[in-house]
Amino acid sequence: MAYLVAMTAGGGLPLFVRARDGSNSLPFSVMASLNGVHMYAGGREASLRSTTAGEKRVVWRTFHNSLTLIMIDVDDTTGAELHFLNVLDLCFDALVLYLGIGKLSDIRN
Repeated sequence: MAYLVAMTAGGGLPLFVRARDGSNSLPFSVMASLNGVHMYAGGREASLRSTTAGEKRVVWRTFHNSLTLIMIDVDDTTGAELHFLNVLDLCFDALVLYLGIGKLSDIRN
C-alpha cells in the first residue's frame, strides 16, 4: 500500500492524495502531521528527506519552495530511498508537463 500526497509548501494545504491498489484515503490528520514534521525540520534549518519505521517509509521532497510531495509506503519491500526520491521527481515532472512550471511555482494558499 502506497500513498502520494501533494501539499502547498508554505501552508500545508493538501492539493491531492493518490493511493495505490484502491486503498482507503489517507486521513487529513496523518497528512497534516507528516507535513508538520517536515515544516518543523525546515524551520530549524534541518533537512528531512525520509524516515523509516519497521516496514514503513515516508519520503518528502519540496519543489520550487511551493509544492511538497510526500510518498508513504506502508509495506516497504524495496528499501531504497533513492528509488522513492526518483518517483517523486517523476511525479513532479508529470505535473509540470500537465500544468506548467509557472502554475506550480506560484501556488498560493
